[in-house]
Amino acid sequence: ALAGVVVVSAGYDYAYPGKIFEILGTARPILAIAPAGCATAKLIDCHGLGWAHPADDVDGIANTLAAAMRNKRPRPVDVGQLHVDTVMRRYDALLGEMIGRSEGTAGVELAAV
Repeated sequence: ALAGVVVVSAGYDYAYPGKIFEILGTARPILAIAPAGCATAKLIDCHGLGWAHPADDVDGIANTLAAAMRNKRPRPVDVGQLHVDTVMRRYDALLGEMIGRSEGTAGVELAAV
């Protein structure tokens, strides 16, 4: 396959479809059909993960597919930042800041209240 395809519906432009991370695991580029400027498009552009086009950009999508068939592929950057361990450490640190946890207790499980 030339790329994994992800479609982001209008109204969900704040979220990342889980499919993105599945495609990343296959080391294939991502072709996102998504609203311009949405979170998915920004992620793809920021990390060079593939291409993002609004659904009505038929010529752009066709040109991207033609370029991919000519073996013109994106060059991902800083993909390690998207690894689950890295992301979870960031979430843990942010949560710790929000609840006022000291650095010495990082990673401590929180009990349900």
